[in-house]
Amino acid sequence: MSAMLAAVPDTGVATFLFSDVEDSTGLLRRLGDAYSELLEQHQELMRSAVEAQDGRCADIEGDGMFAVFTTATAACRAAVAAQLALSAHPWPDNGEFRVRIGLHTGEAQRLESEPVGLAVHQSQRVCSAGHGGQVVISEATRQMVMHSLPAGTTLRDLGEFDLRNFDGPQRLFQVCCDGLPNDFPAPRAPAVTAAGTSSATRALRVLLVDDQELIRAGLRMILQPQPGVEVVGEAADGLQAVSEAARLHPDVILMDIRMPNLDGIEATRQIVAADANAKIVILTTFDLDEYVYRAIQAGASGFLLKDAPPADLVAALGIVARGDALLAPAVTRRLLDEFAKRPQSGTHPAATLLATLTDRENEVLRLMARGLSNAEIGERLFVGENTVKTHVSAVFNKLGVRHRVRAVVLAYEAGIVAPGDPVEA
Repeated sequence: MSAMLAAVPDTGVATFLFSDVEDSTGLLRRLGDAYSELLEQHQELMRSAVEAQDGRCADIEGDGMFAVFTTATAACRAAVAAQLALSAHPWPDNGEFRVRIGLHTGEAQRLESEPVGLAVHQSQRVCSAGHGGQVVISEATRQMVMHSLPAGTTLRDLGEFDLRNFDGPQRLFQVCCDGLPNDFPAPRAPAVTAAGTSSATRALRVLLVDDQELIRAGLRMILQPQPGVEVVGEAADGLQAVSEAARLHPDVILMDIRMPNLDGIEATRQIVAADANAKIVILTTFDLDEYVYRAIQAGASGFLLKDAPPADLVAALGIVARGDALLAPAVTRRLLDEFAKRPQSGTHPAATLLATLTDRENEVLRLMARGLSNAEIGERLFVGENTVKTHVSAVFNKLGVRHRVRAVVLAYEAGIVAPGDPVEA
């Protein structure tokens, strides 16, 4: 490893490249056994682009890469070359690998031959803000490359955003290149307004979806008076929900399941397919309803009982808007144990993704699957809660999921946990 990281000085400035595959879980489901071979092809294309610009692949694990460059220009050239190679590669019709790439320049050190420092974590946040097929760079990297961009490329100002591990708002830029898609949704991060406030603190925009007008009216009566909540629209069936979600871009969608024309599960699937950042809460009249699990498979962030107290409904919006799953640990345990009682046949394709996790990440995932919170996991593993959050984020990135419920569902599907498994002391 030390030879691979020769580009990183003991202390100094370097440019870091992070990448990961968008919707890797969906690819795994569609491709099955062919996923592993295509994943290797993606890794080789990324590695070749990095090494052609004298970069060093510090880590290639699962669907992600972490590379280090002595110059920002080289890193930018490698990112563009990688996207061009990925775009030109003959992927199968249902298996195109769309990779998001983020670049950030900052100070770093070597610790036991590993690159460490705040800039490393910041680079990962820049990558997380992007979309598949996109190259996003920080302001620090832009200043280093603005006069030496690769031929056929320009920079597009995406605006200021709140990114974790950064002090204050950060301006992000997209590297636009001839021959590549250049139109993407807004970055996957809270935007900062002209007044200097973050969209994370503005009113939550909520879309109500239920075929019963009385239910929608009741939800509106509960939510509309709440400070920090704005009901921006309503839909009476799944087809309207898909259309209104695309038009309004709400922060959270409250979705009924049983509706005419298009049910809530299929509507959820279509909305999430169009916008991977969509946050959907399934409204149900049954605890542990069969439909709930199917909705989570479709991409919902969780579920809420229709008879939940108004305070719980309001709190739920904030939970989901922050990117967390709307399932308390106790409910998570009951829901997933109920699912896991069903007989599973053969090896689930999720096992391929789970094999990319480190031993510690597997340990954290198993404890998540038993319904433990981050704080409880930290106590059991004798580590701080922030360390647990880092491991949880790594699990999400490698599994291509957005929240802990979906990660835990994969763990049950793959059989690495089962109902009744003890939580080791």
